Amino acid sequence: LNRFVKSELHQDKGRRRGVSDDGMDAAFCRIEKDPKRRKWTRISYAGARIPLIYVRSDNVWTIKGDRQSIGYRRSDPDFTYTHHEMEIDPETCFYMFSDGLTDQLGGVRGRRFGNPRLRAFLKNNAKNPFSEQKKRLMDGFMEYKKDADVQDDITGVGFGFTGIE
Repeated sequence: LNRFVKSELHQDKGRRRGVSDDGMDAAFCRIEKDPKRRKWTRISYAGARIPLIYVRSDNVWTIKGDRQSIGYRRSDPDFTYTHHEMEIDPETCFYMFSDGLTDQLGGVRGRRFGNPRLRAFLKNNAKNPFSEQKKRLMDGFMEYKKDADVQDDITGVGFGFTGIE
């Protein structure tokens, strides 16, 4: 994907004039199902600067994405992104967010929303349905940012496997 984006944006030619320096951060998950047991059994993840956060047994874990974005001129076309795999526990909730959420300024002192605040939120809300988690996170985010301008795009996804066949 990195090589493809660089090529399509003409950022692999070494030309500086008239060519943008665009790219993206991204994360990919593949979910495997055991056909015999008819259960979701494994998740594979790779990230370009986007972490996979998961909550299991009231603990919050983070698998960091590699510190290499996709497509930019400086991105190494031969970089191999780290592939992570783990067994799926049906009670585990998974999340991926762009940095726009944690980088948002706000609060009383105008500081970043930050990873500790996000992790605490996820830990305290992981047992709620995802629709409720989304509502609470957006309400908390809007309260935190108050009148501050949104700094960056904010993208997030949460998913789990309880009750899914």
